[in-house]
Amino acid sequence: GKYLGMAFQIKDDIIDYSFNMIHGKSQFQDLKDKKKTLPVYTAIKNCKDLKKIKSVNAIFSNSKKITQNEINYVIDFIIENKGIQKAITIGQSYIQKSIQIIQDISSEYRENALRLIANSIEFENHLHNEVFY
Repeated sequence: GKYLGMAFQIKDDIIDYSFNMIHGKSQFQDLKDKKKTLPVYTAIKNCKDLKKIKSVNAIFSNSKKITQNEINYVIDFIIENKGIQKAITIGQSYIQKSIQIIQDISSEYRENALRLIANSIEFENHLHNEVFY
């Protein structure tokens, strides 16, 4: 269950950068709320430019409302440093870990139910035009 929960949360983080409102979530809502999600963390980790990292961290630690220019800066930063792609890879690894655990469950009913849940947390749709990167 832990790995499925992690995969679900990562998918929710990625949805924030989708072009379309999905599941009632507005585009960039986590960013507007200054929530540092996995795409931001992975972009920071991938970035070699300490000045840009400092700028992104300042945007999230600033107590003022985030501006459209700051939103654009963070989005560009995430794109440039492959934050979405890395988050997708991490999410997919959690799905694979959960499927491996599910395979060890003896009850066929539980195994089928958990496999359906694991497979429903799909990341492939976010590799194409639906995600802003």
